[in-house]
Amino acid sequence: MIQYQHAAAPQLAQLEQLWHSVFGDTPAFIHAFYQYWYPRSIILTAIDGAETVGMLHLLPLEGAGREAPHNLIYCYACAVRPDQRGQGICTELFRQAAAIAQRRKADLLLVPANQQLVILYERYGFRTVPFYSAAAAECRQASLPRTVITELEPSAYAAVRQRFFGKLPYTGFWDPETLRFAMDDLKECGGFALRMQTEEETCAVLGTCRGDTLDLTELAAPAALRDTLFQALMHRFGCGRLECRVPFDPSLPCRSGMILPHGGSVPESCWFPLDLL
Repeated sequence: MIQYQHAAAPQLAQLEQLWHSVFGDTPAFIHAFYQYWYPRSIILTAIDGAETVGMLHLLPLEGAGREAPHNLIYCYACAVRPDQRGQGICTELFRQAAAIAQRRKADLLLVPANQQLVILYERYGFRTVPFYSAAAAECRQASLPRTVITELEPSAYAAVRQRFFGKLPYTGFWDPETLRFAMDDLKECGGFALRMQTEEETCAVLGTCRGDTLDLTELAAPAALRDTLFQALMHRFGCGRLECRVPFDPSLPCRSGMILPHGGSVPESCWFPLDLL
């Protein structure tokens, strides 16, 4: 008979094994994730006898913006062992997550990996919202306005991000300790966190160089400066193409996510750095 409980320390080895078997991430990444998040999050688990066969991680985010006076819980890495699927384990994990969110007056937030999951989560009460838009650019050989690019510490990045994104309809912020952990992890994986100083503004960017393409997780900057900063980054890294997540813009391709609100209506859009986990 399947039983459910919050993860206990002796389960961590089984959780790491389940994660690796379902998602395929490296053992080093998985271990670092649990070392940081186990004491800071709620991990719901399903147990069959002595074996952990299902899991759902609930990561706290600070809510901000015009439509988010309350906090958020990011639902991450939900997995059920293949031989245990079809028994309602995922349904029960999300039922428990919704109950926790209700008690905490927080919205549940997630990013489905495919359309099948969208249909599944709609059955749980989640509603689709625009999470972010995808901007892209090709490198051009042209004179550029002077842009000074330097390394950026987490506290400085948080200040720039708050200034640009704090007034969006619905925004989530990691706490300072989590932001530092995530940015350090980004750099260890070959990524970068940079300040971009133009004559008009102090901006910030997070991203990774993948071959000839710059993949920007987030750009904290005015939309009017976006193209200038894109070109400056491509010239700095010697890349021919750039792809970037930006707050929802109806003129650009959109990536959707899903929200289960603890009360009230579903907000029009949401924004937070998806890869900083």
